[in-house]
Amino acid sequence: MSKPLKFRNQGYGAAKIARRNNVEYTVHYDYWKDGKKADAPYYVGIWDLKTHDNVDTGRTRRFASEQEAFDFCQDVCDGRVRLSDLKKEAQAIADAEEAAYRKQIDDQVAAFRDVLADQGVSLKGFLVCLKSWDDLRSDAHVALWRSLADDGKEGAE
Repeated sequence: MSKPLKFRNQGYGAAKIARRNNVEYTVHYDYWKDGKKADAPYYVGIWDLKTHDNVDTGRTRRFASEQEAFDFCQDVCDGRVRLSDLKKEAQAIADAEEAAYRKQIDDQVAAFRDVLADQGVSLKGFLVCLKSWDDLRSDAHVALWRSLADDGKEGAE
């Protein structure tokens, strides 16, 4: 084991920083995670000052105590944990989130197309109408909405 990292207070926020061999290790404290109290509020940011390469463990690895985070930074410094492995973990999570987001968008598009099909409107026809609507002045929008409300009253009688 190499010489232990010496962490110092950042002076603002809840971060502590150590530097060794042009690599900066930052231990962050985040009380909240996803709108709830975090079970493991500590995470680590590692920044290679030479290559400007960085990784943040906020979404991949969190720690219950500050000492666990310090020990993890020491493991990275000593080479027991590789920065490239941490980047792969972070990229895998980012890719999974991106895939979930794209699936959600695709589902919403399919549902919207179904609504248009139920109304007997093609997507192209809808987009043409939408473009025409955007080209109208705001007072024309008001007049159209008013006429729609008036049509509804006549249908109710």
